[in-house]
Amino acid sequence: EEGALYEELPYQDISYRDFVSDPQNPVPATKEGAEEVASVLLSDQSFADGRADVLTFVTPVLDSDITAAGAITAKLYVKSSQPTIDLVVKVIDVADNSESEILLRSGIVKEQNIEPNTIIPITISMTDLAHIFMAGHRLKLQIHSTWSPILQGTNTNHITLYHDKQHSSQVVIIQ
Repeated sequence: EEGALYEELPYQDISYRDFVSDPQNPVPATKEGAEEVASVLLSDQSFADGRADVLTFVTPVLDSDITAAGAITAKLYVKSSQPTIDLVVKVIDVADNSESEILLRSGIVKEQNIEPNTIIPITISMTDLAHIFMAGHRLKLQIHSTWSPILQGTNTNHITLYHDKQHSSQVVIIQ
């Protein structure tokens, strides 16, 4: 299912999602627009769902609590139309009523040099996490390439994220 997030490794031979990042229309850090980076922490990110320049992946509703403790690492296989790529990966806890979200951690890679139109692995390390995803909640990931005012970008970029057998993009959270 497109946009779903699972524990199992992908089985498809070819599977990807793509988006166009436009620095003239960046993804805002908060719904109201953040003037200071500190206001982004623990803010609801649901306003970014449905934007054409944001990839969103969500788990099914959790049957039981999941305790996560330790480092978070995003291992992504991407292709870019530009010789550099900026990426943001956000780990979000979605409450059971879907009306409340907590941005737990974000990781950013800025100006990673790449060969245009070539699939490459990029690893984004985030700070350690100590959090319980409660039963009835869902875990959400958002991936994009601008995050105003934190990461603006300079060029329009067509970015493809691969998640298939050969290019298994994943976010690893220690349990």
